[in-house]
Amino acid sequence: MPQIFINNARGVLAASVPSGETSLALKNGAHLPATLASGDWFLMTLFNDASRYGSNIEVVKVTAITDDGGGNYTLTVERGYEGDAIVHAGGEKVEARITAQTLRTLLEDAKAYTDAELTTLLGSAPGALDTLNELAAALGDDPDFATTMTNALAQKLDASSYTAADVLAKLLTVDGEESGLDADKLDGKQLAQLEQDYRGFAVTVTPTAFAKADGSLPAWTAPTSTTLETASTLALVVGSTLVEIAAGTAVTLPSLSAGTDYTIYAATDGSLQAVDADSAAPANTRAVGGLHASAGGASIVATSLWDLNWRPSAPSPRGMVLSLDRRIWVDIYLMDTQYGVNGYSRNGVQIADGSSPPITPDAYGGNGSDTYANLSWWVAVDMVTAVGKRLPHYQEFTAFAYGVVERQAVGTDPGTTQYQAGHRSACGVEQVTGTLWQWGADITGTSATGSATWNDWADGRGDIYTHSIRSPRFGANWSDGSNAGSRASNWVSRPDYSGGGISARGVCDHLNLQAER
Repeated sequence: MPQIFINNARGVLAASVPSGETSLALKNGAHLPATLASGDWFLMTLFNDASRYGSNIEVVKVTAITDDGGGNYTLTVERGYEGDAIVHAGGEKVEARITAQTLRTLLEDAKAYTDAELTTLLGSAPGALDTLNELAAALGDDPDFATTMTNALAQKLDASSYTAADVLAKLLTVDGEESGLDADKLDGKQLAQLEQDYRGFAVTVTPTAFAKADGSLPAWTAPTSTTLETASTLALVVGSTLVEIAAGTAVTLPSLSAGTDYTIYAATDGSLQAVDADSAAPANTRAVGGLHASAGGASIVATSLWDLNWRPSAPSPRGMVLSLDRRIWVDIYLMDTQYGVNGYSRNGVQIADGSSPPITPDAYGGNGSDTYANLSWWVAVDMVTAVGKRLPHYQEFTAFAYGVVERQAVGTDPGTTQYQAGHRSACGVEQVTGTLWQWGADITGTSATGSATWNDWADGRGDIYTHSIRSPRFGANWSDGSNAGSRASNWVSRPDYSGGGISARGVCDHLNLQAER
C-alpha cells in the first residue's frame, strides 16, 4: 500500500470531529486528489491556527477520499497516526505536511532500499569475495590487470578475428561512470548519490521534492536590483532527475519590464531561468519560484521573492510582497476590476472602486463579465475571499504602509494601478496612502445611543440587528491632502456604503513550509 505525496493540499473542517470519528467533512478544499487508488494513502495534519504556531495538532492517515466537485471532500481516516485522537472544532485547518516522523520513515525506507540493492549487487558472492579489497587480492593486487589479461588473451585468441584491443575494450565496459552497462549504478543512481540521500541531505522520494539548505530564507537573493542568485544550496527533483544547485548559482533573467511578474524555472542540468509569468514554461523544466519587477523602475522587488516552501498562502503568489515582520503577504497594487477573474493584483489596469465596480468572481456566481453594482465593504470581502485572501486589519495596514511620505495625497484620481512617488511603502506596496481609501477588516459597532433594530445593511444577504455598525477605511484618498498617511483611517461608513474614492487590497498569511526542517 504506497504512500502518496501531495503539494499544498489544504481545507477546513466543515463540522466538529469527535475523537473516535473516522470520516472527516472538509470544505474549501484545494489541491486534494479526487480519489485514491486501492491501497494508496496520504497524511494530513489537523490543527487550530488561532495561535502563531498552531495548537490542537493531530496527524491522520487518509485511506479514501470523495470529491463533490465544488471544493467539498469527505475523507476516510485512521486517527492518531501522530499524536492522540482528539476532538476538533469545525473551522480548524487541515493541511498536507511532511512531519519529522514522516521524514524518519522515508529515510528508513531509503536505507532499506539501499541495503536491498547492495544485497542484490553482491548476489551470492562467497564471503571471501564480497568486498573490493578481497576482489583486488583475488586479482593479485595487479594495478595493470587489464594489460595482464590482454597479454594472456592475445596468446589464446586468433588475432584476425578477436584482437587484444577488442578484449581491452570489453573489459573497460565492466565498470566506470560512463560505461554502457551501468555497473556502477543502482536504479540509475550513483552509489555516492544514494549515500547522500540516506544521510538526509535531500529527500528524493517524490516528484515534488524541493529543499533548501537554509529554510529560514527564500531560495533567492538579489545582489543588485537586476541580478538574482540562489541564497543557499537547493536539492529538488525536475521530472525524474535529482538536481543539486549550489548556493550563489545565478538565475538567468530577461530584460526586466516594469510592473511584471516572473516565474523561475529549474532545469535538469541545474540551470535556473526566469520568464514572464504569462509566458509558457521552458521545456524540461519545473517552476520553483518567482519575483516581481517594480513599477516605475523595473527593479527586482526583494520582498516579492518566493519559492515552493516560502510563499503566500493564497493560491497565486503573483503581485504580492512580504511584510517587514514576515507575517503576511500584501497585494502590491490596489484591487482592479478583473481582480476576481485573475486572482492577483496587477500594474497598469483600471482600479476597482464604487464608480468602476469589479467583475463578480465565479465563486460568487459570476460569469466572467457581469459586475457588482458597487464596491461596498461586503463586495470587497467577496472579492478577496474568492482569491484566497482577506482584508487587512488596522494594525497590519499601519505596518505594511510604513515608509511612505506621510501627510501627502496625489491630488487627483489616479484611475489605474501604478507607481506614484512617495506613495510606495518600505515593503513595496504601491499607492498605499493618499490615492484611494482601502477597506479594512475591523468591522465594529459604535457607542451611539438608541435601541437596536433589524437593519438592511448587508446587501440583501440578511439583516443586521444593532443600533449602528461601521467598517473602516485606511490610507485616505487623493483629495485628503495632509490627512493622508500610513495611520490615516475613517470609521464612519456602514459596510453597505460605496464610493468612487474607495477601493481595496488583499492580504494573506505567510507560509514557510520548511521552517521545521
